[in-house]
Amino acid sequence: LVLRLIAGPDGKDRMVAPRTLVAPGVVERGRLRIAWTRTFPGTPVSQEIASTLEHLAADLERSGVRVEEIIPAVSFEEQWHTYQTISNTTWRNRARLHGIREVDDGEELPSQEQLADAMGRRQRATAAWEAFFAEWDALLCPPCMTTAYPHCEPGSAILVDGKPARYDEECRHGYGFNLTGHPALVCPLALSPSGLPIGVQMVSARWTDVRLLDIAAAISDCFSPLGAPPGFS
Repeated sequence: LVLRLIAGPDGKDRMVAPRTLVAPGVVERGRLRIAWTRTFPGTPVSQEIASTLEHLAADLERSGVRVEEIIPAVSFEEQWHTYQTISNTTWRNRARLHGIREVDDGEELPSQEQLADAMGRRQRATAAWEAFFAEWDALLCPPCMTTAYPHCEPGSAILVDGKPARYDEECRHGYGFNLTGHPALVCPLALSPSGLPIGVQMVSARWTDVRLLDIAAAISDCFSPLGAPPGFS
C-alpha cells in the first residue's frame, strides 16, 4: 500500500521517471543469483554484523540459492565524495534558505562547477551499479557499520569494535544507493549478544522495487523475526 502511494514522479523531481508499478509475483528460489559482501571498501563494519551476514549467505546456499561473496566493481571512494558534494549542496541550501540551524555546518556551498562534475560522476556510479545488477538479482550487505549505539553529541566518533569511526559515516552503506536511486530494504536477521537487532540490506537494479520485495519474500524463511522489545506487544 505505501509503495503504491509513493511510487512515481510527484511533478517536482525531474530525476524520477514515470514508471508503472508491476504486480507482485512469485520468485523461484533456485533461479536466484545473490551476491553478498561483508562491507564496502573504506567502510568499517562490526564483526557481529559481518559474521551474521556470512551465516545468512551459508543458509541461502544450503537452500538452493546461487550465492557468491563479491565486491562490486564500483569506485566507492568516488561515490562517497560524489554523495557528499550533492548532499552538502542540498543541506547547506536548506540551512540558508529556510534557517534550519541544525543542518548548517557553516561551510561554503560547492561551486556550480563542482556540482556539475558531481552529477556526471553520479551517472557513472549509477551505470556501474546497473552493470553489476545485470549479473545479479540482488546484493546483500550491511545497512550500517554497527548496531544501535548510545546517544551522543552529533559529530562524536562512533566505535566499531573499539576503533573510532566518523559519526556521519554510520550509514555509509546505504548513502550510495540514495545517490544512485537503487531500491534497498532492510530485513531482520538476528539479535546481537547485547540484545540489539542486526539486519541485512538488500539492493537490486533501478526500477525493480516490487521484484526486490518478491525476492525478500522468497528467502524470508532465512530471516529471523525479532519480536517486540520487553514491555511491548
